Amino acid sequence: MDLRDLACFVAVAETGSIKAASVRLNRVQSGISVRLKNLEETLGVSLFDRHGKGLTLNAAGERFLDAARDLLSRAEQARRLAASDSPSGRLRLGSMECTAAAHLPTLLSRYHKKYPQVQLELITMPSWGAIKAVERGELDAAFVSADAYSSALEYQAFYQEELVLISDNQQAPITSPLDLDNQALLVFSRGCAYRARLEQWAQQSRHKPLRQLELGSYHALLSCAAAGTGVGIVPRSVLKIFPNKKLLTIHPLAANLANDQTCLTWQPQRFNSNLGALIAMAKNIH
Repeated sequence: MDLRDLACFVAVAETGSIKAASVRLNRVQSGISVRLKNLEETLGVSLFDRHGKGLTLNAAGERFLDAARDLLSRAEQARRLAASDSPSGRLRLGSMECTAAAHLPTLLSRYHKKYPQVQLELITMPSWGAIKAVERGELDAAFVSADAYSSALEYQAFYQEELVLISDNQQAPITSPLDLDNQALLVFSRGCAYRARLEQWAQQSRHKPLRQLELGSYHALLSCAAAGTGVGIVPRSVLKIFPNKKLLTIHPLAANLANDQTCLTWQPQRFNSNLGALIAMAKNIH
């Protein structure tokens, strides 16, 4: 359905004649007549009763008029959004669960208040899964570990994380994998950058792989560690939101494993005002 046909229809309906509509639209009368004929052929129904003094909307035209006005209004709104540099529309974000829990609540709350016309969507997932989703265009951007790198994407570093090992509060100090007895490694699904670091650490001094227990959330991981189920690796920032920290023992890691940067990543060709506003706000908060 051609928007120009709709504009001509609404103009004729509101002015009562093709002549008056031509003045409003600054178009020749013959062109408007052709547009009306095209619209009626497309719809398969006549919209006007034609008489010597002009045109009068019939029942079908009356029913169609509000819909035509609505379509034109929506089209104009879409045109303005496309031409505007101000944030609007949808912003689909991915994030590691730890970042979503420890860092993003303040950022997203402020963003939502400042740009209420932006529909924010946040999905938590492991870093490598988020990278693939950004590459496929399923996400506009994602907060990921710097370990998850793709040459096709742009990166902006935001949060410095210190990763630590956690266990129950009865565990003796852990300085190497040899200090573990038969505890399981508490991990997220494959694609998690922190899981890869934990597996790297565990393989340093052991010939036999440790058992692994795959979990779906940091709350579950921390609770299992507190219960003595195994050991896990988490950002120290996550411990601030865990209510039972007294049940845990924190074991530091060597700097090459402990230091990690959380970055926001996106496709360069898909950068827009929504994302630019988020980056600017994140820098100010950070």
